[in-house]
Amino acid sequence: AVIAGEVNAPDGKPFASGFVSIQGNGDRLAATLDADAKGRFRLGELPAGKWTIAINGDGRVLHQQEVELKAGEMKNVNVEIKPR
Repeated sequence: AVIAGEVNAPDGKPFASGFVSIQGNGDRLAATLDADAKGRFRLGELPAGKWTIAINGDGRVLHQQEVELKAGEMKNVNVEIKPR
């Protein structure tokens, strides 16, 4: 399965100054990805199951959500960081 997405800052511009972490329940797999200059990220070859996606920047978690993947599925996750 694949998780891909796009992260935008509160002003609507691509968020590229932090990182995206994706972690499976239990000890399955965890990976950290840098979003590209357009705020996009992609992580493939994931096993089916529940995954937690966290958008991190400025030393804190800016957004977090859980997604469930089925075998062979591609899940798109688009996030707009809320102003604090």
